[in-house]
Amino acid sequence: MTFESVGQLVGGLGLLLLALGLMTDGLRLAAGDRLITVLKKSTTPAWRGVLSGVSVTAIVQSSSAVTVATIGFVNAGLMSLAQAISVIFGTNVGTTITGWIVASVGFELDISAFALVMVGAGVAVKLVSGERPRSGYGVALAGFGLFFLGIGFLKGGFEGLSAAINFQVVNQYGAMGILLGMGLGFIVTVLAQSSSAAVVLILTATSGGAVMLPTAAAMIIGANIGTTSTAVLATVGATSNARRVGLAHIIFNVITGVVAFLLLLLALPFADQAASYATTSVFLAVFHTAFNVLGVLLVWPWRDRLAVYLETCFRTREEDEQKPRYLDYTLRNTPQLAVQALIREVSRIDEKVARLAIFALSESAPDLRDIGSRRLTIRALVREVYAFVGMVQRTSVTPQTADDLGEVMRIAQYYREATDLVGQVRGVRASIVKLEDPGMRRAASRYIGEVVTILTRQGETLPVDEVLPLPDHAAGKVKRGYHGLRTKLLQAVVTQDVPPVAANELLDTISTLNRLVARAAKANALLKKLAGKYGNGGERSSAAAN
Repeated sequence: MTFESVGQLVGGLGLLLLALGLMTDGLRLAAGDRLITVLKKSTTPAWRGVLSGVSVTAIVQSSSAVTVATIGFVNAGLMSLAQAISVIFGTNVGTTITGWIVASVGFELDISAFALVMVGAGVAVKLVSGERPRSGYGVALAGFGLFFLGIGFLKGGFEGLSAAINFQVVNQYGAMGILLGMGLGFIVTVLAQSSSAAVVLILTATSGGAVMLPTAAAMIIGANIGTTSTAVLATVGATSNARRVGLAHIIFNVITGVVAFLLLLLALPFADQAASYATTSVFLAVFHTAFNVLGVLLVWPWRDRLAVYLETCFRTREEDEQKPRYLDYTLRNTPQLAVQALIREVSRIDEKVARLAIFALSESAPDLRDIGSRRLTIRALVREVYAFVGMVQRTSVTPQTADDLGEVMRIAQYYREATDLVGQVRGVRASIVKLEDPGMRRAASRYIGEVVTILTRQGETLPVDEVLPLPDHAAGKVKRGYHGLRTKLLQAVVTQDVPPVAANELLDTISTLNRLVARAAKANALLKKLAGKYGNGGERSSAAAN
């Protein structure tokens, strides 16, 4: 074991990691948003998602980058969890292309001179292209050159150490040896944070004689499982959807690891014969691709059930709130009961809109994230109402019931519009503070207090699961109060008691508040009328909606 050989190993690994980073960054820069568009749009049907995962991962040479992008799409609502799972399947197959690159070039061919030409040419393209996207091709080309240089150094290092190291735990310990090899491959991948780098390292060590073929195959399995560490790290402190995608990655890789373990255990008696038919690098590349493809084929029929299971993991209170409470899809063939269920669900939305508006008008500055979370909940419930109405409408319904279903959608839309206005009124208390005249401050605060009182149904306790009507002529009272305050503000501006900018800011806010209450009151009145028609407006149910 010489110092020179160790130096070649360390330097070769460093070049390899640098090369993989340059290849990934360069190809992403050159492709621009096209790869992202492919990944985002080519996920339906599910098999296209697999192909997208394979192709994009093969191009950018980083399954971790594709996985992180997929997590981002799920969080943004651009991709469903089921679609993300199919992409994850594809990334695991696509990342095996690195082994094929190494196997195609081989270790017998000295390409160091050609690799240096690639580095020089890549740098030249980068310099000529400047900041334009095509400069990415130069970066990627230089990365490929460094990639092959790194392989050359690793090969030299392992050849120098092969006399001192002859790692063949599988040959010595059988099944336990496979597990030991998998553990070593896992550790190498976690430390390098790159399964591609680990695979190249394993292939080079095998070619140099430092690792025997069965042990190398076990290490490939461990590297395949170890790549999930990047997904795990990316989901630390992330959203529930991000964690679900990460868990999907872990589940799939563990399943493929088990499959590969069994295949390797069965193939152990034939290891020597296999080595005589192909080079070790080609055999390992075939093995790596084969067990990932087999894993996809085995899990594919269960992908929908996997998505359903993952939806139950990492549940948050907000997600539970976004689930409808009364929309039982078994009621869709009984329109009368379906409409009653819709009324109860929309009544729940009514309560949440009132609570949201009251929260936005509170004395303390409301948290934007909290307001955003509540708005998302209401929007999700409105979407569920729309979907349920559409499902009921496709059954045999009477013209009257069809009209009532349309009325439910109209009511839900009013609540959606009121919700969208909430973000614009959250700063009303801050706007009042900017008024310099104490009397105007008191008048504006009194008006906001009156609106809050109206929204709380004149002291009624929320929440409820039946329609709790707003006070009669609620919208008219708020509108008259708005016009009265508006007149006072304009007079105060004329007398220079209030700065024009502060008055204009408050007028914009209370005008929005007036529209918010008008929509909520209209929806509440229509809901009360519809509930009375179906008998939902009487005594409250014993259950309470949250």
